[in-house]
Amino acid sequence: MNKKNTIKKIYKLKYEKSDFNSGLVRWYNHLLDKSIEELNETDVSKMIRQDILKCVAIDRAIELFDKNPIIGEMYSGDILYMLIKLIREKEVSGLQLNKIMNTIIRAKENLNEFEWDDNEAKDKFIQNINIINKI
Repeated sequence: MNKKNTIKKIYKLKYEKSDFNSGLVRWYNHLLDKSIEELNETDVSKMIRQDILKCVAIDRAIELFDKNPIIGEMYSGDILYMLIKLIREKEVSGLQLNKIMNTIIRAKENLNEFEWDDNEAKDKFIQNINIINKI
């Protein structure tokens, strides 16, 4: 891990030192020691849900989505669903939306190449692509 480029250092954040040592606090403190490139789908999902550096999380979610359109924290395509929600809430910039749409175009062309958990996951992913195309 490259300590000089950690989230803590880049954004001048401090560790949470509350007495309430929940899993979320432990995760947050561990998050601060990561670089942006080290953020995974679980990190970006939690960051978005908890409204922690949301712009950073959205950019990283788009990068992860571009590398693997069916990536997800809880199920295949979970990141796409989260991005749809952010688009609807107008929290995604025009540039970010273009990146998402370009990834969707490539994903549609390669649907049969992905390793789906099951047909239901594939169907849900296709439904989400159709939703985003209507936004």
